[in-house]
Amino acid sequence: MSGDMKDLNGVETKEENISNFFLNAQETKLMESKWKRRFLDTQYRCDAIFILGPMGAGKTTVTNNEFKTHPGYRNYAYVDTDEIMGMLKGFESNKVEEYYPVARKIAIHLTDWILEQKISFVAEGTCVKYLELIDYMNRLKSVGYHVRVKRLPRVPLDIILERAKRRKNRLIPDHVVESILEGSNLGIEKLYEFNKTESLFEDMDEQERREESKNAFKSNLVNYTRHLSTIQTQRSVLKDILNGKISSDITAYEGKCLQMKKSVKACENAVRKKNHRFLLLQKAKNKTPVDPRNINDANIKFEKARCEAERSCEDVKMATKHFEEQKWKDLHHILGDFLLAEMRFHAQALQGYTAAFRCLPLLSEGDDVDRPRGNPRGNNRESSRDKRERRVAFSSSDDDTGLPVSQIDLRRRSDSSDSKLSIRDLD
Repeated sequence: MSGDMKDLNGVETKEENISNFFLNAQETKLMESKWKRRFLDTQYRCDAIFILGPMGAGKTTVTNNEFKTHPGYRNYAYVDTDEIMGMLKGFESNKVEEYYPVARKIAIHLTDWILEQKISFVAEGTCVKYLELIDYMNRLKSVGYHVRVKRLPRVPLDIILERAKRRKNRLIPDHVVESILEGSNLGIEKLYEFNKTESLFEDMDEQERREESKNAFKSNLVNYTRHLSTIQTQRSVLKDILNGKISSDITAYEGKCLQMKKSVKACENAVRKKNHRFLLLQKAKNKTPVDPRNINDANIKFEKARCEAERSCEDVKMATKHFEEQKWKDLHHILGDFLLAEMRFHAQALQGYTAAFRCLPLLSEGDDVDRPRGNPRGNNRESSRDKRERRVAFSSSDDDTGLPVSQIDLRRRSDSSDSKLSIRDLD
């Protein structure tokens, strides 16, 4: 660029356009000092953020809405060339070509001073002169700055032209705006190409995507553990049911069995006593000389034992009949409640395991969040092998795809070596 030309946001303007403008060195120094006082209280150090995009892309809007309201970034230094230009003595919106070079010079002095002080700052730029920006970023990194870039999305020319016409402090011709747009898009592309090989800065959009992915990973991990924790809670509920109601039912059934056993044993004792009395009666009858009184006593005792035995046998017979009838009802009730509790638990557990299983792909998508760039050779191969094994393990058979679910279930055998679990089984 020739010596009689100055740059206006990437567009050349003739030196003669600013020859009639005069701003003495003292006023310039006062302007710089006024801006420096703004930044003296900045406690954040060595963090540089560049918001890049053409004129009218929304850099100032992003700065005001996302950075100046941020709890951390709002304490950074902000150097706005347009704001500096608007504060210059005698500035009017139709004198942009005269005032902008002076404002830009003040902004450059301020950024150099910020670099010396290692103050954290947020800067806006079109990146038309991307080589100068690369050089400045290298200077920042050399003194310990962490450099980050927020790249604004591209905006159509007609929208940018409309926004440029609404600017209050800068009225720029359409051909200048179009030239800046082309130069900005090209400069940003060149800057990012350079960054691929030199790692000059960190892309904030990529950083935000990694943060979102990391947060999603954490959320899915929380959901995964929550589903498994719910299953453990349901397992505890099942244990309480088994130890509570079903256990008490079994204890009650056991009591009935013991009572029946006692009744049978009492009946056996009564029959044994009857038989013993019968033997004593026979002995009394066969004894000589015959003793009628002894025979009568033995006969009375025998008849009493016989009645007790018959009554006991009749009671046991009726109790046994009732016990046999009630036994099947009790067993049906106990085993039915047990199966219902187990089925309810396993149905709920299957839902929980299915929900946890569906978190796995989301976890696998986020497992490379903190992985450094340029993975060693072999990692991708192992990852693809894991995915291939997972796909083989959980894919449904080609022969089963056209069959109803009931027929698929019939075709599968639990002892078959080729039985597979599919997502359809989990739904």
